[in-house]
Amino acid sequence: MPLVWFITGASSGFGRAIAAAAAERGDRVIATARRAETLGDLVERYPDRVRTVTVDVTDPGSVRAAVELAAAGGGRIDVVVNNAGYAALGALEELTEDQVRRQVEVNLFGVLTVTRSMARSAPWPDYAESVGRTRAFMETFTRQPGDPERAAQAILTVVDDDKPPLRLPLGAYAVAEFRAEYRSRLAEIDAWEEPAHGADYPIETP
Repeated sequence: MPLVWFITGASSGFGRAIAAAAAERGDRVIATARRAETLGDLVERYPDRVRTVTVDVTDPGSVRAAVELAAAGGGRIDVVVNNAGYAALGALEELTEDQVRRQVEVNLFGVLTVTRSMARSAPWPDYAESVGRTRAFMETFTRQPGDPERAAQAILTVVDDDKPPLRLPLGAYAVAEFRAEYRSRLAEIDAWEEPAHGADYPIETP
């Protein structure tokens, strides 16, 4: 039986690639974006498999309507892809309250919209050696090695598996970073194991 996908941020990039891959193999797709007209070509390619919905993450009524439309159209939703979101680059002190609140609304509470252009805070000299380096890297990091279409195929493989992984790093860079991070954490646990164990209540011997 074909799956029913509900995909946010489907107007471009990863979300669009997943939507196209799912429709191509015969699944049904509810594709959402801030401007549904940007999804017209997907509907033209897969008129019987793709439906589009315009949603605004700041409008709860828009969110409810989109979910209700998806459920009514397919009777169920099998796979939800929360692809919408954006980055706010800056140290915590640099970011304004509005910037922080907006990102939390979109990335944490908002799962039904897509936001383009990264938000940047006004840089402070105090963070030039920490956040500043990340900022400089992101300014020049315009081409990522990841292929959205291949990543979409990996997502389909996971969805079809009876025992999908809890987390799936996509791309050689992500796999290497995951391994390095977990090895670092395990090494830290080993180094501090004795005082960590010492936090338990003492074992009483008869």
